[in-house]
Amino acid sequence: MTRLSTILVVIALVVAACGGGATPETQAPAPQQTAAPEEPAAPEETAAPEEPAAPEEDAVAFVVVGERIRFDVKELRVKAGQEVTVTFENRDSGVPHNFAVQGPQGIIKTDIANGPVTQTLTFTIDQPGTYQFICEVHPTSMVGELIVEG
Repeated sequence: MTRLSTILVVIALVVAACGGGATPETQAPAPQQTAAPEEPAAPEETAAPEEPAAPEEDAVAFVVVGERIRFDVKELRVKAGQEVTVTFENRDSGVPHNFAVQGPQGIIKTDIANGPVTQTLTFTIDQPGTYQFICEVHPTSMVGELIVEG
């Protein structure tokens, strides 16, 4: 009988150990708690990239460098009605330059200034076409085209 008692005690211990302290009630809420915070985060991540995209269509920015009495670009392309910001960097020390666009309503320009200097010009052209940009001091060597697409 001793042997039978020992076997019963071992079986009882194994059953008690396998049952553990966890019940289905304590295990079920854990996955629900971790899944709930993840669901609201997903819509926020997809909504954020869409917001900055809209202003980019309404505005565009360029950096144009004037150096060695030349512009570093010969052509700029924009859409009609788009706000255009040109940051003009005159890198020619002691040499006067400016950035001027001959638009449909007249000349839009920065001041003529000795370099090195950085100036910003913001404008909008509503009429599609090809317009010349120049340095008024060096109009034959510092020249390019602003193409406004419809």
